[in-house]
Amino acid sequence: MHLPNLNETQSKRLLELCRQTCDIDTVAIDDKKTYHMISDGDTDGIFMMETEWIKYDLRQIRPANIEELTACMALSHSVHMNPYIYPYLKRSRTKYIVFPIYKKIEAVEDILRDTHGMLLYKEQVGKIEDVIEEMPDDVKLCYKTAIATIEEEIQERKRTRTISSHDYFYKRAVFCYKLAYMKANYPYLFDKLRKRVLNIKE
Repeated sequence: MHLPNLNETQSKRLLELCRQTCDIDTVAIDDKKTYHMISDGDTDGIFMMETEWIKYDLRQIRPANIEELTACMALSHSVHMNPYIYPYLKRSRTKYIVFPIYKKIEAVEDILRDTHGMLLYKEQVGKIEDVIEEMPDDVKLCYKTAIATIEEEIQERKRTRTISSHDYFYKRAVFCYKLAYMKANYPYLFDKLRKRVLNIKE
């Protein structure tokens, strides 16, 4: 039987019911069984992951850790960010190439490491801007071309609104992961609690 999608209020209620039977807030954030289920798009009952739109993206990206899940949600839940899924996917599957000019500034490459060399979040922008701001003038001169390239991209991404909030989507990803963990590891209990939230009798 196909059940209705859960809204945010219902999902929070479901998580509270899960907490009564499992110490869900202390489970490992790297459970392979959970990520395998998410990567297969078996996410009915998981808030923000029930539409065919995001299921398709989950099956393509196949997130294997919380940072990849965060990126997937950020890319999927924004019309402006969605076109960046393919380059993100390609970089996550191959030995990614940061813009070659970036590699001349190691600190910038480190900031982009969790997103496979892609600029996705406003928090990354802030860190990169701080790195450039704190450079001595002689160092800035050495990296003049690289800095110009980076600053140009940052301005373009701001203009086109192709920058997300890591903090927002990380919190969402953790919330969704907890529900997915319950579904992957306690499927019958999860289904029972989900039906209770939806007021569906067994």
